[in-house]
Amino acid sequence: MIKPLLIATKENEGILKKALTGIKHEPRVQSGSNWSLKRFVNTDLKNYMAQTHIILDVSAFQEFNQQGDEFIELLKELQEKHDKAVIIVYCDKLMAGNLFLHRLVKVGFTNIIARYDNVTEAEVCKLMQTDLTEAITSGLSEQKYNRFVLTEETVTSSDGREADKPDFSGESRTVTVFSSQRRIGATTFAMSLCKYVAGHKGKAALVLCCKDAAKEQEFMRKYFSAEEKEGYITINGVDVFIGENADGVDGYNLVVFDCGDVHQNADKLEVFGDVDMVFLCCGVGWKELHHTASTHGYLNGLGYTVVVDADEDACDVHKDVLCGNLNEVRAVRFKDSDMVGRLLSSCYKNT
Repeated sequence: MIKPLLIATKENEGILKKALTGIKHEPRVQSGSNWSLKRFVNTDLKNYMAQTHIILDVSAFQEFNQQGDEFIELLKELQEKHDKAVIIVYCDKLMAGNLFLHRLVKVGFTNIIARYDNVTEAEVCKLMQTDLTEAITSGLSEQKYNRFVLTEETVTSSDGREADKPDFSGESRTVTVFSSQRRIGATTFAMSLCKYVAGHKGKAALVLCCKDAAKEQEFMRKYFSAEEKEGYITINGVDVFIGENADGVDGYNLVVFDCGDVHQNADKLEVFGDVDMVFLCCGVGWKELHHTASTHGYLNGLGYTVVVDADEDACDVHKDVLCGNLNEVRAVRFKDSDMVGRLLSSCYKNT
């Protein structure tokens, strides 16, 4: 049985309820404006765990803005906490060519209801109602949500102006990634850096330098359909090497040295501390903070940025621990190469 929850502005409540009535499912409705998606996820969601579909009108939420960074992060958290629910995002003022819609699809939210162009207003309403019905009953078809995916040539910002299209083909940078402990996600973060550059006209290499680098590469070879090359493997356009003295890493636009846990690989600091950027991957769980606090002593004297796979609020709460050397702290999702890439782009501009 379908049990939808609808959170919408009063302006859009009627058309959304009409579409839901058409498939004979009475929704639970919360209408109004200036809703907090963060509050809903962290406080109110527990009251709606029986709902099979959650329909969110972006216009109703205070976290939604032109780029939608915070909104998308909260959607991810919502999906994690209620992984059985189908999340449907209603964007009545946006249409294909919008960067926010592109980003939704790229992170896995494909049930998107948005405007159509080159049709009358009445036709727009009818088409959007049809899409909503489809999203609820079977999920929006790939043909429909693919219209939101932008190519490098067509990426535009949400106000219609052409967005900056990163081009790393003329760059040559080196990055070192350390972690405060094992299995915190440093290699995932390092790979996201490389994937972003490889996807924006650059050539990227990931060099595994931790003590168990050979095992790490073997794992990647086995589980990520790696392409075998002479002396290295290639995964999604990124060349992966082993060892600090790896041959063949000249000529890349980005070389990332993944050095693993600082405590176990402190000897790598002397070799890889003098690079363009140094990142330290940390966690904010109560067990992880102890490791983070003890890590700063190893990096004293280096310019580095702490990255945390969490939201900004969590980083703010533990800022005193994360900023052990008055270093910068950034909240990013390690698997989101676009989000990590924006961090990389900002660092490129500042170095």
